[in-house]
Amino acid sequence: MNKHTIYYNLSGEKPGMYKYRRGISDQDTVLLTHTTNEKLKINLSELMEREVVFDRDLGKEDWLEVSKKKVYMLLKENYLVNGSTALDHEFTLEEINIYLEEGK
Repeated sequence: MNKHTIYYNLSGEKPGMYKYRRGISDQDTVLLTHTTNEKLKINLSELMEREVVFDRDLGKEDWLEVSKKKVYMLLKENYLVNGSTALDHEFTLEEINIYLEEGK
């Protein structure tokens, strides 16, 4: 199974914008894009009250379902930082769009 993730910096086109392409099977790929300026500031206490989904747990049908919702992403390198276990620690999540590329 091709599970590698590729990061593309799109700042040359739009400052602060990026996309991730990740293989979810031998033939299917999911594309996560951050192309808006919409961000959500949330503390750990509020985050714990929301539906949290980990990409490693998602299969093709799960990605299709999640792609129908408004989704904000918190990267693990932004989550696993000093102080992040304090309930009042504030995180910045970025709105993303999700696309499934079948047979790629």
